[in-house]
Amino acid sequence: TFDDLVFSVNWQRSLSTTSLTILPGETRSFQLTVTVPPESANPISGTYADVTVAITPTLPIDPLQARTARARTIVGQVSRAQITPASAEKEGAPGETVIFLHEITNLGNGVDTFQINGMPALGSTVRFTSLTSGVTINSEGRFTLAQGATAIIRVEVTVNPQLANGNVENVFIDLRDLNGNVIGGAFAQDRVRVVSSIRRVYLPLVIR
Repeated sequence: TFDDLVFSVNWQRSLSTTSLTILPGETRSFQLTVTVPPESANPISGTYADVTVAITPTLPIDPLQARTARARTIVGQVSRAQITPASAEKEGAPGETVIFLHEITNLGNGVDTFQINGMPALGSTVRFTSLTSGVTINSEGRFTLAQGATAIIRVEVTVNPQLANGNVENVFIDLRDLNGNVIGGAFAQDRVRVVSSIRRVYLPLVIR
């Protein structure tokens, strides 16, 4: 039985058998299956249900041999997130820092810690900071969001000074969970089109 029937609403449990015949010195096993509520019921990560299994001897009847066992099933973390906008483009000179803003929303089943990564294709440097109160990005790019919460992230791309006019720096951004797994669908791409800090102006030459 569930220890807390109210708390365990939408959970399911079943036993592989409800009767065991055990001879002296013999060992028998049974299986308890506990099913976590479906996503439609919004089970929160870290919540749990306790199930107590009671074994009562019936032949012979001996209350002193009654035994109980408790099993706890905990809802695991499902990491989901979204980054918007999915892409953006700006111009920047070599050595200039170009700013992009993105919103990141926690779509998972509980409070979650994410790691944000930025991968420049042409050697520029990328830095992330949070503009949302209570959300801080550490030196490893990790930050925590409550379930359903959104944070505004500032992406600073300092253009590689060696890039030339017309180069395009693509910065690929992804989110990962604490195990390093990429979270599906949580991607963005920022693009900096490099413009020379020195612009050449060509004037027509007229010879009389």
